[in-house]
Amino acid sequence: QGFLEVATQCHAKSEYLKSKLGFAEILNDSPTFNEFVVRLPKNARDVVQILAAKGFQAGIPMIDLNRGDANDLLIAVTEKRNRYDLDAFADALKNASCS
Repeated sequence: QGFLEVATQCHAKSEYLKSKLGFAEILNDSPTFNEFVVRLPKNARDVVQILAAKGFQAGIPMIDLNRGDANDLLIAVTEKRNRYDLDAFADALKNASCS
């Protein structure tokens, strides 16, 4: 794969995932390459722990980077993920965040 194809896939997949996260506030809603921040209904550290137990690497709580709110989560999407992976992650993130 060439650089342009990889970049295009990263952008498209991160935009797709953002569209699946209606339960969270997207803090940088402009087009993104592969990283964006969401504000979850629940503490991001707690959500990361819940998802880790289910085999997902959810992202980085922004509070760990001395940025944002305790509910803010930095999510990265790469070209290696497919639609099934992104849908499964979105569902798991919603369940962990809204329960």
